[in-house]
Amino acid sequence: MCKSVKASIFPDPFTPRGPKRRALAGQTSAGSALTALAVAGAVAGSASASPWARGQNEALVISQTGVFTSTEPVSVDGQIVRQRFNRLETDLYVEYGVTPSIMIGGKAIYGTSELRRGGVEVETASGVSEYGGFLQYQFLRNDRHAASARIGAFSPSSLDDGVRTETAAEGVDADIALLYGRNVDIAPFGVFVGLDAGYRRRFGDAADQIRLQAEIGAKPGRRWVLLIQSFGEFSLRNETGAGADFDIVKINPSIVRRFGDGETGRWSLQLGYSEEIAGRNVARGRKAFVSVWTAF
Repeated sequence: MCKSVKASIFPDPFTPRGPKRRALAGQTSAGSALTALAVAGAVAGSASASPWARGQNEALVISQTGVFTSTEPVSVDGQIVRQRFNRLETDLYVEYGVTPSIMIGGKAIYGTSELRRGGVEVETASGVSEYGGFLQYQFLRNDRHAASARIGAFSPSSLDDGVRTETAAEGVDADIALLYGRNVDIAPFGVFVGLDAGYRRRFGDAADQIRLQAEIGAKPGRRWVLLIQSFGEFSLRNETGAGADFDIVKINPSIVRRFGDGETGRWSLQLGYSEEIAGRNVARGRKAFVSVWTAF
């Protein structure tokens, strides 16, 4: 377990060694922030976590509020129809270090949505649209990189909970994923690169999925972190009946500001924006969000 955790909301995956490492300590500490930012994927829409395990008996809680909007026209009974879909979401993500290499966590998403077609209100709904948990094992870690394996189970979003028609599903989902993160020293910034690749098995009518996530970030100052993430969900097109079958790719830039020092420096504020830049069988949209990160 790393000593610098008490000075930051984030776990420090790096242990500087030798004169060069000590000189770069300020830069490599950026990796401590950036690796944990992989957790943001869990809240941004992909059930993911940092490849660096949280320290034993340490916890991270992320609460997020966001507004999603989609205005792309859709096909209804063979006709192109203009629509507007709005959704206010409140998300909660938690992770906890059971041992230095084993981490557990979970998430829940509550939302209220409104769908209008032709300027007329069609449907409103509210509910817990997705919840679930995961177990993660870190099998590689040194002062440069880390790698983990994750398994999880989730309840997918249903129409009754106010999600987009094209993405709604019933039943239970299970996934397995590999995560990798690496620190890159590029003066004067600390830079972090992360990858997450997974397979989601859907036990309802919806098609199984390949889920990919990539992120790169930098720390331009002691209290600031800049991050760009990309998320992709790709259908294996093995749905049954009218089950969900869609592909979506989104890009998610954000900025994080850490507040306080020492024991008081264990919370941060994140502002971000998510844009769906490509998709199939889904009306693309965008989301603005704000998150609060708290470590215990």
